[in-house]
Amino acid sequence: TGLSVSLMRLIFNLYLLAVGFDTIFVAKFVAIQWIFHGLTVIPSGILSDLYGRRRVFLVFYCGNLLATAAVIFVIDPTMLLVLAGIIGFFEGGHAIVGPPFMVEQSRPEERVHLFTLNGGIVVGAASLGSLAAGVLPFVIAGLIGIGPESAWAQRGALIFTLPIMLFSM
Repeated sequence: TGLSVSLMRLIFNLYLLAVGFDTIFVAKFVAIQWIFHGLTVIPSGILSDLYGRRRVFLVFYCGNLLATAAVIFVIDPTMLLVLAGIIGFFEGGHAIVGPPFMVEQSRPEERVHLFTLNGGIVVGAASLGSLAAGVLPFVIAGLIGIGPESAWAQRGALIFTLPIMLFSM
């Protein structure tokens, strides 16, 4: 998840600039995403208590995957901002439900190691994802014969992240 999130966030922000949006629009997109992420916290916890953490996690992760796939192919500014809210909503849901699920699946003596290892893996994967996000548009651009800064190279790199998201689920 750390790999796919860091890939997606970095490349997507560059993609928005490549298709002609300004930095203010990118900031709006990110702000809306985080606002909805925060608004999801309490409802996600309640839903996970009612329906089970695994089920809620998977539903929210699937919603995030679908909304993320949609945002790659949309250029309308209003629709992009709506999708930012949807992505934030679903990201918040699976982010909040994950740690309690891990607690339920482990014994007390395992938890320090489990969360330490998880944190290390997430940070390591996110670092790798950021590095890959810098290289991937060059690879895509070379394969299709265009400049790495072009919107099409960025979009190709974004499409590449979708199977990684699916696998991380």
